[in-house]
Amino acid sequence: MKTILFSRKRKDSSEPIMVTEMFHLGLDEFHINKYEFAKKDLLKFLDLIPEEYHNRIVLHTMHGQVVKHKLKGVHLYRKYRDRKLTNVIRLQWLRLRYPDIQFSCSSGKLANLYEDSNYITEIILNPVFDSISKHRKAYQSAFSETGLKHALLNTRFTVIAFGGITYDKIDKIKELGFHGIALKGGIWKTKDPVGEFKKIKAKLDE
Repeated sequence: MKTILFSRKRKDSSEPIMVTEMFHLGLDEFHINKYEFAKKDLLKFLDLIPEEYHNRIVLHTMHGQVVKHKLKGVHLYRKYRDRKLTNVIRLQWLRLRYPDIQFSCSSGKLANLYEDSNYITEIILNPVFDSISKHRKAYQSAFSETGLKHALLNTRFTVIAFGGITYDKIDKIKELGFHGIALKGGIWKTKDPVGEFKKIKAKLDE
């Protein structure tokens, strides 16, 4: 199963070091979603991660840097079937011009898993379980097990489980039929993020 890690919200000089260690351990994708970053902050952050792992990095902002630095892909937060013609043209041009770039998006609705897209290939569905990082009611899971299983069996997308993912949830995620997991609070809110990732990755690989 695919393993994705979202960057932590606050600035932390040890984060690139820990992420590099997790890449060594088999992390498939690292999503940088630091909205407070200026361009210079992003470039400095990228410089602290070995270039050999740049093809596993996905950006949530400053998407133009994906091509320039040969990163893995672009992640979109707004509803991916955006009807604005300029957005559709821009994304489809990127897809045609750079076919190896991965386009992913976030969704909180199972209905999106049944839709179609000319550029999105991966959907991060959230929150599958109650969020660890966010405690507001909006970040509590509202999916039924039956609905999840049906959608995962009938979607054309790669679907990643996000929200409340911890070691003890891995067996249930496998049972439901997800293609992978995205981690955030279940890693960054622990005393030993690298050790926790190693434990979760081993469980996934069983």
